[in-house]
Amino acid sequence: MWFVNIIQWQVEWWLVIAVATLFYTWWQRPHPQFPPGPRGLPIFGSIPFLGRRAEVTLRKWSLEKYGPIMSVRFGMKSWVVLNDHKAITEAFVNNGYAFAGRPEMLIFTQATKQLGIVFPDYSESLKRQRRFGMLALQKCGFAKRDMEKIILDEADSLIRNIGEQESLPVNILKLLSTTSSNIISVVMLGEKFNDTDKRSEKVAEILHYLLYDPVLAVALPLLMMFPSVRHLPFFRGVSKTFKQQQDTMLDIFRDLVNEHQESFDPNQSRDFIDAYIHEQQHGGGKNHDSFSDEQLVVYVRDLFTASAETTSSMVGWALTCMLNYPQFAEPLVHEIRTVFENDRRPSLAKKNELHFTQAFIQELFRYRSVTRFTNRKTIKNTVLRGYFIPKGTQVMANLYAAMRDPDLWNDPEVFDPRRHIDENGEFVLSSKIIPFSIGLRFCMGERLARNSLYLLLTSIVLNFDVLEAGGIPSLFASTSNIVYSPGDFKIRLKCVR
Repeated sequence: MWFVNIIQWQVEWWLVIAVATLFYTWWQRPHPQFPPGPRGLPIFGSIPFLGRRAEVTLRKWSLEKYGPIMSVRFGMKSWVVLNDHKAITEAFVNNGYAFAGRPEMLIFTQATKQLGIVFPDYSESLKRQRRFGMLALQKCGFAKRDMEKIILDEADSLIRNIGEQESLPVNILKLLSTTSSNIISVVMLGEKFNDTDKRSEKVAEILHYLLYDPVLAVALPLLMMFPSVRHLPFFRGVSKTFKQQQDTMLDIFRDLVNEHQESFDPNQSRDFIDAYIHEQQHGGGKNHDSFSDEQLVVYVRDLFTASAETTSSMVGWALTCMLNYPQFAEPLVHEIRTVFENDRRPSLAKKNELHFTQAFIQELFRYRSVTRFTNRKTIKNTVLRGYFIPKGTQVMANLYAAMRDPDLWNDPEVFDPRRHIDENGEFVLSSKIIPFSIGLRFCMGERLARNSLYLLLTSIVLNFDVLEAGGIPSLFASTSNIVYSPGDFKIRLKCVR
């Protein structure tokens, strides 16, 4: 059967060619001057070797072998990973335009179609949207006095809710999630959700899924790196559920936008949505297609979810650190209660008197940042410290590693607020701590997140002793879905006022 032998030979030959092509593609670097790094395995790259804490492994590889600017294969794609503050600054600030792109991640964009402000690639439209957003947010609650009132009003509600469960074990993260959602709701929607509005309950349910669902925590990194795995049975279900949750959230905000359009008064702007509609109808947005109704829906969704997730997680980490480090909780409590002894509630006006409190919060951002990575993409060929990085290269800033740089911080693995206090006992602000990223795509909600953490934490400490409930919550029982959050835990809060 000579023809069978020929067919078999041809199949074997094509298999050899396919394997050789695969090996060549895997071995080939994007450019001879591309940053050094591990290639990993064909098809999978370095993913099998990253472990549960990719940020820790990448930092280890950077410190021990490859340096602060390295390359890592995720699947068959070569990413550049930046692992210290200096490298991130050189890329995102000094060479900001070249590194301003965003890699497309289908798991996120399948519902939003490159709209909003978080996931779209860099463009003039995105610049225009961000510029408008910063100005609108300033008018709608990001001004210092307005922001303080919004946060403190919700802090008062939080204190009342805690008081109703005084000394009982309470799931503090659930209460914090409601509080942080209400804060951003007032800014974006003009008011918080009504207690009888079932949309509020659904939004809380979706936020909890995004933050704490254990199945999502396992599947999301692989869906981000390998979009094609969404066709496999397990990942198909996760991808479908994730998209359904995104669609439901977008439907809720679409309804809210429609309600605003029906009641819109061009002479009275109530909130961010009104400001956007005004820009669409009477401002510069009239001349730009990017100011669409659907863009507004996704914009609101982006700001809402990012703010709610970040604030609740950071306050949760603050309380966790207080229980794990009583030697630092004691001076924190003493300072807050001394400075605000004669005040009903805390204020931003006295923030500069709280040196240890500011040091505690800054160390919290360094030690337990809720954002471990931020992803960018080069939009033109560029050179960084002699390394050639081609256009379209996906770039990851390892913020975890940058804020644990041993060249900047002694004992970086240790939580110690005293490192931010000088010899005169005064707080020292550090530009090296960048939990909200830097450059052209810095987080627009940074000021709200910082002020929310400060005012919510001081409100809790001013009114309650923070006590464990059945054990001290672990610093390592965390989830890394959308943000790095403490695992669910209960505490007891004993009233002191």
